[in-house]
Amino acid sequence: MLVSLVIGTAGSVAFAVGQGDFEQASAALQQIARELQMRGVNFESMGDIEKHRHDHEHETAHTTVGQT
Repeated sequence: MLVSLVIGTAGSVAFAVGQGDFEQASAALQQIARELQMRGVNFESMGDIEKHRHDHEHETAHTTVGQT
């Protein structure tokens, strides 16, 4: 499963998964967050994992984190 990492110009960080169903994508995002935290990447906050879909596109799951 591929995960996209988006870093905004203001320093925001977001992860998105565009494969699988929402439950699979949500589990992948949670796993990535745990793995990063075990490797010393600490987040100030982590938003709820959300569904996102445009018309005629597949569903994606994404979350935004604040890094410390």
